[in-house]
Amino acid sequence: YVLDVSGSMDWGSSSYTGLDGNPTSGTKLDRAKTELARSVQALTEDFEFNVIAYDCSMRRWNGSRQQATPSAKSSASSWVAGLRAGGATGTGPAGALALQEKDNYTVVILSDGAPNCGANGHSGHLGMIANANSQGAVVHTFGIAASGQFESFLRSIADSSGGRYYSVP
Repeated sequence: YVLDVSGSMDWGSSSYTGLDGNPTSGTKLDRAKTELARSVQALTEDFEFNVIAYDCSMRRWNGSRQQATPSAKSSASSWVAGLRAGGATGTGPAGALALQEKDNYTVVILSDGAPNCGANGHSGHLGMIANANSQGAVVHTFGIAASGQFESFLRSIADSSGGRYYSVP
């Protein structure tokens, strides 16, 4: 999982269904954290996963992918819950980092789709991800309140790898 924690993820507030099934509201980052936690909790123990949080820098929940045991899922969810938004958006470098593990065949990017550091324009970010994907991994993208050129950017990432784009209003 590759989670955008840039400053723009702290903008705006919308309603969504929380992990407890009840209506709640929050920022784009709150929504992305909820979607990531929901996905992690659904993993079966035969999966391995990791989480990379990024703005212009990147930090990993763990040094390597971990089995999706109940304790690992709980640890990752707690780590994600503590993340705060700030900085600019380096989607290309973060996606490329996730793809450096050549036995990793699935990447999920959660972002509002507004890259502005670490590569030159949308095409630079797309190229960085495509060039790092020598193993042919599928990259799925979740557009958190993404629209216009930013939605198009995230769709392009998914389309170029055979992945799917999911709109998260």
